[in-house]
Amino acid sequence: MSRIKLSNNKFLSPGDAILRKDLHKYLGGSGEGGINPSNKSSSIFIFTDPTEGAKHGYNDGWNKGIFEYFGSGLKGDMELKRVNKSLLNHIKDGRRLFLFNGHRGEITYENEFIIDENQAFFWTTSLDDEGKLRDSIVFRLKPKKKYSIKNSVSSKTNIVTKTIAREIPLEKSSGNKSSKGVTYISRGIKDQKEARLVEEYNKYRKGKKLKDLKRHSLQPPLSRKNYFTDGYESESKTLIEAKASNHRNKIRMAIGQLFDYKKLLEEDNVKVNKLAILIPTCPSKDLLELLKDLKIKIIFKEGNKFIKK
Repeated sequence: MSRIKLSNNKFLSPGDAILRKDLHKYLGGSGEGGINPSNKSSSIFIFTDPTEGAKHGYNDGWNKGIFEYFGSGLKGDMELKRVNKSLLNHIKDGRRLFLFNGHRGEITYENEFIIDENQAFFWTTSLDDEGKLRDSIVFRLKPKKKYSIKNSVSSKTNIVTKTIAREIPLEKSSGNKSSKGVTYISRGIKDQKEARLVEEYNKYRKGKKLKDLKRHSLQPPLSRKNYFTDGYESESKTLIEAKASNHRNKIRMAIGQLFDYKKLLEEDNVKVNKLAILIPTCPSKDLLELLKDLKIKIIFKEGNKFIKK
């Protein structure tokens, strides 16, 4: 059971009720919105209310042990920025995540949750406050410890029937080892060698007065699973896949990923003019010939420079 310490002698246990204004008085955060990072404690408070949420196109609920929670944003497509980014990165940032039932007035503490690092979120479509169809973020939250669920509302999230491609920023790697790649907003680059290589190449490009690399999250039709590209050069519209070595099996994997990602990006009207594989060193002659036949560029490090051929 995950209790919340309100003061030296006052605690909140799952199932306990409290006025929302009192919660924020003890632990900080604002009295508005569904996602509330605290300014007093290392916590994020999130609030779910099926009746209120439905007015804004939010359909939070349980799906096979995972609580599917809609991101923040009343108008237009949701973005992985501000409070949505805070929720996504709460583990990396050292913040605890607490779910409450209710939106205002008296609320009930459900329990402590963590983001599902295997698949942190997916995209769906919902109506915004203007009644327009928009792309929405749905976070996948796991109870930190198993418990008897107080709020048993089932998720009513629709599975989208079209590819959703969304641009996301490339963030700096912390350099910490992580099998889930949590140093990146998308949790997409799982190999730290690949992550560092992408970061080095981006730094090299910036030294040449070129724009930062971008990345994309890709969700195929009829799927809740996201895939993530390693890099995208916006000026040349070059899609990049990074690999930690120049071995044949890595190159073969990158080839398949590039063509798959290119197809998904173009299904959502993201133009891809060129394909490239980013690796630490130049591959063998026969692999260079294979990539030339496929019209895939190779980018590799040579001294303090990156060579593209």
